[in-house]
Amino acid sequence: MSVSTTKDENATEKTGQAHNPDWLTLLFWVAIVALFAIAIGMRLYQLGLPFDRDGYDEGVYWQSLRAMGAGHALYKDIFYSQPPFFLLSTFPSYILFGGSLWSARLGIALVSLVGLLGAYLLGKALSGRLGAIAALLLAVVDPLYLAQSQTIQAEASSAAFSFLAMGLALFWWKYPSGKRGLLLAVLTGVTVALSILSKLLGVALLIPIGMLMLTRLWQISVTKLMNPYIAIAAGILAFLLTTILVMLPLWDSCRAAPARLACAAVVGLAARDGLFTLEAGAALFASLCVIDAAAYRAVCHGHCRPVCLSTGLRNRIGF
Repeated sequence: MSVSTTKDENATEKTGQAHNPDWLTLLFWVAIVALFAIAIGMRLYQLGLPFDRDGYDEGVYWQSLRAMGAGHALYKDIFYSQPPFFLLSTFPSYILFGGSLWSARLGIALVSLVGLLGAYLLGKALSGRLGAIAALLLAVVDPLYLAQSQTIQAEASSAAFSFLAMGLALFWWKYPSGKRGLLLAVLTGVTVALSILSKLLGVALLIPIGMLMLTRLWQISVTKLMNPYIAIAAGILAFLLTTILVMLPLWDSCRAAPARLACAAVVGLAARDGLFTLEAGAALFASLCVIDAAAYRAVCHGHCRPVCLSTGLRNRIGF
């Protein structure tokens, strides 16, 4: 798609919107507001049921929020194996609404509404008003997204910011330059960072958004008709600044986190007789590498106990 084609599409869209009757515009916004209201009601329905919705993870995160409410520092006093923004975004509602299971889940439900906004923007960018309603409707009735929106886990937060980032990125694709393009690029960079800082699986966003940027840069090299370099640079800078601002207050605590994660993985795996998840397996492998390095160093100094520890752990878990 050339730049001139993009401009023609934008002009056609504006012309079509200008000829829409007022009642169609009113009907569109009534439908959008109604879908958001339904989504809010679905998330609040039986939100405080007193049982764990996901085995044991939800209880662990709830106890982490309780520890934060008692003044303990994340990563320093509280073991936490995820990036920090998931708990940081849930904590305000947890404190403001009484520090209960309901208030903790409410924080997830509120953040999940950001994903509905992202679905709206994504559909609007792809297919106008009809696409916005269709995409929002699909997001509202999706049972998996609804279930995650009522559970104290990082998946809903990361998915919500991923939705919003993709919607903003597609709007930036339509308006890559000027003040609008600059604002969309900055917001895209911020939301991508927040998605990754909620759960590391959000790094998958870098692939489609990176492809959009590279394609736009290729178009510039061919047509030389527009200059979104400033917007792209601003988006990257916003991504980096957001990451720094979130992580900087936790920097001292985070420096000790990798070692604690490795130790916790070893202890947990020994107790569970070798049954482990992919994340724990990766942490275990890293911890065994550290233990093997210590064992090698001990052998060089004439000690054998670390070697026995390394061999015992490997026999125990089957590595």
